[in-house]
Amino acid sequence: MMLKESDINMDMIKEAKIFHYGSISLITEPVKSAHLAAIKVAKEAGVLISYDPNVRLPLWPSADAAREGIRSIWNQADFIKVSDDETGAIPALPTPEEAKALMAKK
Repeated sequence: MMLKESDINMDMIKEAKIFHYGSISLITEPVKSAHLAAIKVAKEAGVLISYDPNVRLPLWPSADAAREGIRSIWNQADFIKVSDDETGAIPALPTPEEAKALMAKK
C-alpha cells in the first residue's frame, strides 16, 4: 500500500511480455498512482495487459467504490481473469453483458 511510482522499475515493465495487475492497489494512495503509472507505461510499450479484479469488498470503502475502481481500469486490459462467483454476483463487477460492452469500447 506504500508503493510509490518512484519505486517501480519502469524499464523492466517496458521490456515485459505481459503486465499483470489487480484492483486492490487502487484503494489508497500512493499505490493507486503508482499502479496507474505502471499500466500507462506498459500500454505505451505495447506490453500485453492482464487484469484480475480479485474482488475483496471488505477492503473497499463501499461496494460502489469497488465498482468504480474496478471499472476504471477494466478497458485497459487485453485479458481479464474473472471467477464465476465474481461475474455479476458481486456488485463490484459488471455483468457479463456490461463486460462485453466495456471491452468493445477498447
